[in-house]
Amino acid sequence: MDGRTSGASPRWRSTSLVLAGVLLGVVLLSPVAADVRTPAHLWRSHLKNKAAKLIDQRALRKGRIVISHSGEWGVSTSFGDGFVDPTEGGDTIVANSNVLVAASMDIVSPVRLGRRFFGLKQVYICYFVTAGGKIDFTRVSHNTGTTVSIVLNDNTDRTGAACFTLTAPTPIEPEGSLVLSLRFQPDTGGDEVIIRTVTTTWVPTGVAPS
Repeated sequence: MDGRTSGASPRWRSTSLVLAGVLLGVVLLSPVAADVRTPAHLWRSHLKNKAAKLIDQRALRKGRIVISHSGEWGVSTSFGDGFVDPTEGGDTIVANSNVLVAASMDIVSPVRLGRRFFGLKQVYICYFVTAGGKIDFTRVSHNTGTTVSIVLNDNTDRTGAACFTLTAPTPIEPEGSLVLSLRFQPDTGGDEVIIRTVTTTWVPTGVAPS
């Protein structure tokens, strides 16, 4: 990537990084933004506790960022037959029949914090699938605005309840948006897949010149 250098970097300033991560992942989506008088008030009264929950502090001290994603899933209307149950917090995908259901969610990505560039290294997912159903693929796609490419792909059939990790051979530096998607094969209408946890791990890929 242009305008950066690789190699070791200075020690983290945790407060500024946490604030930056929260501003990327929370502020634009949070209803409290309309109730803010000053940045200090925003941080002290609304975002400090959220930051502690969203970003793993131990990982941060090691130079990595681990983000917990709680965005709502969406179901493709052009592929499959299902819906996201709004009463279950947006992470329960329900089949209307035994037809495949494709679902996806956006991944919040830091990309750059201060002078540091970051790339996606891992996606960790915990799920539950009702008996008879299965997840038959999980993938991460990269949308640059003009092209869409699959950057992580797992075709393992997943049943029951478990957790798994998708790992990129080299960190993925998004130039647009990243989308996590899965395909659910139900046994019958009413079958569900519940996504209990999604976390992403980001690692430094370079430092912009000062």
